Amino acid sequence: MHMADWCSRRSLSSFGTLCRRLDANLKDQITMKAKYLAIAALLALAGCKPTHISFLDRIYTVEEFDQQPDLRKRVTTECSSNQDALKNDSNCVNSNASQIKADAEAEKKKAEEQAQAAKALAAAMLVAANPQAARDLSRQDEARRIAAKQDIGTMMQALKLYRLDNGMYPTQEQGLRALVEKPTTQPVPNNWKDGGYLERMVLDPWGNSYQFLNPGVHGEIDLFSYGADGKPGGEGNDADIGSWQ
Repeated sequence: MHMADWCSRRSLSSFGTLCRRLDANLKDQITMKAKYLAIAALLALAGCKPTHISFLDRIYTVEEFDQQPDLRKRVTTECSSNQDALKNDSNCVNSNASQIKADAEAEKKKAEEQAQAAKALAAAMLVAANPQAARDLSRQDEARRIAAKQDIGTMMQALKLYRLDNGMYPTQEQGLRALVEKPTTQPVPNNWKDGGYLERMVLDPWGNSYQFLNPGVHGEIDLFSYGADGKPGGEGNDADIGSWQ
């Protein structure tokens, strides 16, 4: 059976193109048997996933081919020198692009997780080897929490001045930006102070936005930081820091 005829009959257009090319390239170089071996080997070596493989007058399923190690060994040995021809075939490369991308993303994620674990281990080893380092880290955490409380106190004073001038706190929609820029949404403050009530918007010591609620849960309004983890709740350094505390 001719290779090109078999490929066309199987309606595998990309493999058909490949078969015709190999048939022309190898016609005067190797036997018909070797041609079929070349097809099988190149498909396997390049990572393509056909459902059948032609070998002489028989068509093997991929499973049957995989279950014959002697055949696979012969195919690989005889035809490995020809694998570049198939690897340069765009149809074959494209057919595996999504799998290659998925594998790369998985490897990247694994590397990131390993890097995070290594950093955590290094920090733990540093603390274990140097008790002073542990005390320094503890002091840094406490300093950040103190700074957050000071920020909250400053902004609460600004909010009270805003209410004193305008008869109300900023709405939830207007948020803390109303202390820096005059709101344009209703209710527009009629006596908004020139220059505003804060020089600029500030982030908490961990680089996250302060949270504002109107109406509040703990008071008329609530102003708070989510702490080191940037998430609600938590304990220790991750615990929320609020105007009600």
